[in-house]
Amino acid sequence: APCQIYFEVDIAALDVVRFWSTVKAVVARHPILRARLSDSMDLVIDKDFCVSTSLASIADPQKRRRKCMNVFAHRADLFWDINVTEMEENVWRVHILFDMTVIDASSIGVLASELVALYVGVPLTSVRPSASFRSFAERSISEKSQREADAYWSSRLGGIPGPPVLPRPKRPPSRREPFFERVSTSIDQSKSARLRRHAAHLSVGPTAVLTSVLFEALSFHCDSSQFTVTMTTSERPANHADVVGDFTGAVLCSMASERGGPIGSLIRTVSQDLMNAVYHGKAMSGPRLVGKLREHSNNPELIFPVVVTSTVDAAPLPAHVLEFVQSGQLRGSFFASRTPHVTLDIQLSQALDGALTIVMDFDPVEHEPRAIDQLLSTYRHLLLQLASYPEGDIAGKRLQPHSPFAPKAPPRDFERSHNLHRMVLDAAHRAPSKVALIDQSVQLSFAELIQLVNASVVKLSQSGCQASRPAAVVCEKGWEQVVSVLSITSLGAHYLPIIPTAPDNHILAILTAADVKVATCQERTLADRGWFCSDYHRCRVVMLSMETLPSAASAPAQSADVNEDA
Repeated sequence: APCQIYFEVDIAALDVVRFWSTVKAVVARHPILRARLSDSMDLVIDKDFCVSTSLASIADPQKRRRKCMNVFAHRADLFWDINVTEMEENVWRVHILFDMTVIDASSIGVLASELVALYVGVPLTSVRPSASFRSFAERSISEKSQREADAYWSSRLGGIPGPPVLPRPKRPPSRREPFFERVSTSIDQSKSARLRRHAAHLSVGPTAVLTSVLFEALSFHCDSSQFTVTMTTSERPANHADVVGDFTGAVLCSMASERGGPIGSLIRTVSQDLMNAVYHGKAMSGPRLVGKLREHSNNPELIFPVVVTSTVDAAPLPAHVLEFVQSGQLRGSFFASRTPHVTLDIQLSQALDGALTIVMDFDPVEHEPRAIDQLLSTYRHLLLQLASYPEGDIAGKRLQPHSPFAPKAPPRDFERSHNLHRMVLDAAHRAPSKVALIDQSVQLSFAELIQLVNASVVKLSQSGCQASRPAAVVCEKGWEQVVSVLSITSLGAHYLPIIPTAPDNHILAILTAADVKVATCQERTLADRGWFCSDYHRCRVVMLSMETLPSAASAPAQSADVNEDA
């Protein structure tokens, strides 16, 4: 199922007869609004109205809402629906549901403008739109543009990080609600205007500034500061301004720098990446690029479920719409959306008074609600921090989150006496010659085990294993598994056990999600495998064997204390 949005608008003193007449007049102007799916799944344009309109009086508001929200479950051939409910004397609620397969957000604005104009008696500039959606849909991409896009994205495939990994709920809801949950906030007109002036000083658009600060906020709440999100774009040609249809595009935009860097540099980088992505996105759509990334990374389940939509650069509403909204006759009362394969939908827009509105729609099954609240609070704090800087003086500034919603602090060191490796060290001190480990082919004393651990610690350190970071143990049961765990914990890192017989794409998905850069393994578990060498996520492998580690017999027993304070 595609993206669906549902919203309700309360209108005072609605002339219902005129309203339905106006709706029919608008539908007549736009063939795509008369589209439906035939039994053979072909798109058919009817001559007349083809939505399941209804008029009712209020009885159970929640029941009425659920019914209007789920019309498509019973009418799969429809792409939009509109209903009217009498709420109380002289107040009417309009329920509108859109399937975004054939329409985009800008088109909804076009429809709202025409609907208000015809309802209040403002003549439209033309009897029919200036162009047709068919002419856009049938456009062709030149071979030169296609070659340039293929070359550009092929050169970047290995450097595009995965999606941001945000905290998942510890106890997700028992059943998935049909629509997302929503949190929102705003920044007043004066601060929003200051952000725009910062953008102008850097010669970039406001969207680049807002996206860059969003990336900073995400980096403070994600396990890794390098990630990729989906950015929606509009491919609407200038001569299709009054055409209704789906002109939405999607591009990938990445945060590839470390968190907390100079914000001016990040803004310029994001702005350039967005311009390149939009330019080449006309010949290489977002879904097609994701397909290439899946093939390149050998990860068929790869998706980028965090989506960002910015309309802060959109044209202002026409005067007749502003006048109608500001008259007090119209008030938005409810909004909901849902999009398959999207778990967090971030929307940035400008309100009628010039304030910046930030909305985050999220799937509570995939994201912890409190974590999204914290992300939103951090984002707002960073934007206000940026707006507080003097104009022309942000290039070298660094943004810092406020303390209540700062990122999770690095895990504190455990008490040394309780560390797993500390316990083994103590046993080695007490009885170095006693048997510590027996597997199918090897018997090791405590002293010999510690000597192997110390040798493994050296190799792991050289490979980039760091304290408070995860390292994978991709080993079958045996002495190598024990040495891996003890050496990783000796370095203050966290060990992540992975079944070595799992498919490559499954192991790669785990390594990517946990941002693992180092893994230990055995020669027999690495033969003919490719999980460690994907261009999408590279992982250094430390091979453990008696040949690759110094012989236990040749190392002095007192070396067991070398890593006590590691």
